[in-house]
Amino acid sequence: MESIKISSYGKINLALDVINKRNDGYHNISTVMQEISLKDDLTIIDNENKKLVITSNNEEMPLDERNLVYKVWEELKKISGLDKGAHVHIYKRIPVAAGLAGGSSNAAAMLKGLNSLWKLDYPVEKLEEIGKTIGADIPFCLRGGTLLATGIGDQFKPIPSFQDVYVLLVNPNIPMDTKYVYGKLDLRDRKDFNMDLILQEMGKRDILGVAQNLYNLLEVIVTKEVEEIEEIKGELTKNKALGSLMSGSGTTVFGLFKNETDLNFSYEKMKEKYPNYRIIKTKTR
Repeated sequence: MESIKISSYGKINLALDVINKRNDGYHNISTVMQEISLKDDLTIIDNENKKLVITSNNEEMPLDERNLVYKVWEELKKISGLDKGAHVHIYKRIPVAAGLAGGSSNAAAMLKGLNSLWKLDYPVEKLEEIGKTIGADIPFCLRGGTLLATGIGDQFKPIPSFQDVYVLLVNPNIPMDTKYVYGKLDLRDRKDFNMDLILQEMGKRDILGVAQNLYNLLEVIVTKEVEEIEEIKGELTKNKALGSLMSGSGTTVFGLFKNETDLNFSYEKMKEKYPNYRIIKTKTR
């Protein structure tokens, strides 16, 4: 049996603004998406019984049709006309339902893996078209790096790389469903946010300037239900983070640091109070 192993990287949003709600139920957004070094690993093996078997080291993750990996398998079978099965083992490091695109990243890896195993040879553009019907973050996860995303998160513009920046992720162990968060969104909470400012600071490689222009409209909703987010943000900035923000639809909070020394200082201060942490760096491809 053939098999393939693929890494599945998470992301953070350095800025996330929601523009309006579309007729199809999605929202138009404008967001700076940044790939990070935190990753899961998928091992995909051909399965002769024509079924999909999902296993994982993480007991919180659904292993049935609720998993985006399952939806990818179903969709690729339909599009390709192939009636094939697979066994996929997902070794999770990215927290589940935490605003880091763990599920979307796994789905993107599954798309790439089955595209190779089944010898479909679909170009990345076709994989993105398939992916966005399953999850809005999947097209970005197929590309990675640093991108300005608009539309539902599927229209991209290259922007200056923000790689190799020191980041501390802190997760309060409270999962948050993306659909639920957007359902609670009141666009009257929007502030005047100038996306160009953070892009200019990224272009100058000014980490402090970027940290001072972090923005996430969805924080307004999630912090009403998860008070730990504001607490974690305050602790990070008190302990040498240049700035902090909730990523995506939450609930993970990240802090940006100018160097490894400051990062380690913050880690030592935070690790006992908040045991679910990750020391990472931003990355590019």
